[in-house]
Amino acid sequence: MKNMIAILMGVYILFHASISNAEWVVIVSKANPTQTVTQADVEKIFLGKLKLFPDGSSAIPLDMPEKSAEKSAFYQQAVGKSESQLRSYWSRIIFTGSGAPPKAVESPADMLKLVAENPNTIGYIDKSLINDSVRVVWAAP
Repeated sequence: MKNMIAILMGVYILFHASISNAEWVVIVSKANPTQTVTQADVEKIFLGKLKLFPDGSSAIPLDMPEKSAEKSAFYQQAVGKSESQLRSYWSRIIFTGSGAPPKAVESPADMLKLVAENPNTIGYIDKSLINDSVRVVWAAP
C-alpha cells in the first residue's frame, strides 16, 4: 500500500511539474485579424479590464476549468496571480458588479474548438497542443 501511494504521489508531482513548465500561448481564431497582443493586453483581457481587440472587435476570454493545473499555471505565468489571488480578485469584481470572470471550457480540446469557431474569443493552451485552426498571438516568456 505504501508503495502504491508513493507511486501515485510521484506521478502527480511529475504531471504537475510538466503543466507548470508548459509553454503557454494565447490563441485566437484564424478569422480574427489580430496578429499579436502584449503581455499587458493579455493581463487586462483575462482580468476583464480590456474588452476589445486592437481592431475594435469584442474580445471574449475563455478559461480552463476552475482549479485546474492548466489555469493555475497560466495565470501564474501570464498574469502573476496565484489561484487564491485570482479567486479573491474575481470575488471583489463580482461583489461590486464590475464584471464577471471568463467563461470556463471543459478541456484543452474544447478551448481549441471554441476559439477556432468564434473570431471574438481568445484563449490559452499549451503550445504543444496547437493546431492549424487557431493562431498564436502571444507566448509566455
